[in-house]
Amino acid sequence: MIAKVMQCDQVTYMKTPIISVKNISKTFTGRNSSVKALDNVSLEIGQGTIFGLLGPNGAGKTTLISIMAGLILPDSGEIYIDGNDPRSGNIQESVNVLSG
Repeated sequence: MIAKVMQCDQVTYMKTPIISVKNISKTFTGRNSSVKALDNVSLEIGQGTIFGLLGPNGAGKTTLISIMAGLILPDSGEIYIDGNDPRSGNIQESVNVLSG
């Protein structure tokens, strides 16, 4: 399933994104099949921004949040939370940034 990306007409310029996701992909492989949960996903979220991930079951919402929190590793791509890669350090700091 593919989640739709909605954009507003107004452009907001931010200095440095608090969350930056670049070209993230993740595939889960089972015994008989593979499921591509994320395919080349990129987004930037500015500090103080309220955002939501919307999509049908199986669209990759939980997978993306889990990768952003450093709980699972992506197959490819980069993620930075407050300028830091959550894979290289303190998971709790990443979770604190995500939860406010």
